[in-house]
Amino acid sequence: MRAILREALSEPDAETGLGSRIAARFAAVGGIDLEPPPRGDMPRAAHFDA
Repeated sequence: MRAILREALSEPDAETGLGSRIAARFAAVGGIDLEPPPRGDMPRAAHFDA
């Protein structure tokens, strides 16, 4: 049980980060290039007044 937990909780390799694993999983189906949305107004600060 300790060996299973140690392996499950160990830090992942830099090559197998979440983004890399997602890309590898869907690489066989091609993929899609998305254009970033156009930038409009500058972001506004959040107001937390009651």
